Amino acid sequence: MARAKKKPSFAKQLEKIVKEIPEEQRVFGEKLAAEIEWMAGTLTELKNIVDEQGAVITTTNGNGFEVMTENPAQKSYNTMIKNYTAAIKQLTGSADYHRKYSRAHSGFQSHAGPNYRP
Repeated sequence: MARAKKKPSFAKQLEKIVKEIPEEQRVFGEKLAAEIEWMAGTLTELKNIVDEQGAVITTTNGNGFEVMTENPAQKSYNTMIKNYTAAIKQLTGSADYHRKYSRAHSGFQSHAGPNYRP
């Protein structure tokens, strides 16, 4: 099932957040932002499948009996939404950390040295 390469509506916000991360760590932020964009598209796709088929589907098991089971798309969605949320928190937290401490400790850095991490 191929998905069109459409950027999510918040892609510009992700780019803005990544630019706030220091240059030496920005490559990690860019990779994380790309994963967030991919997960956003996949979550939309999974949600559409669950909306069409429902959270519970009827399938035939190995013995030939029809059974009701949780939609595999629902399971994937539930797992991925947790990872998606964690990735967003990690990206925004990293940017917030650098924004906060780069301003608060700018004068202190010259006394503490370049390797000081609060």
